[in-house]
Amino acid sequence: MSNFNFERNKDFLKAVEITAIKHNVYLSEILTLAENIEIKDRMDYDDFHLLQNVIGIPFGFYVPKNDIVEGLVTNEKFLSTMIEISNNDYSFNKNE
Repeated sequence: MSNFNFERNKDFLKAVEITAIKHNVYLSEILTLAENIEIKDRMDYDDFHLLQNVIGIPFGFYVPKNDIVEGLVTNEKFLSTMIEISNNDYSFNKNE
């Protein structure tokens, strides 16, 4: 099991901070989800739905939905994808 301890990973925390600002969401929403993913050591479809459709982060543009359904999005993939999203200029605001 890969354990990144998201709370102590400075690159991830910076990425989450940037992403929260860019997408106008609460930092705590993303961190709470990250904590749940870390505990399971993978992202499931409910996590994906929450991240993309409720929080408003365009995770599906970076990771195929099939990878999520099949349990292929591990902590490592989640972390690297969130960093990639923070480095992108694309804006995606959740529907109000």
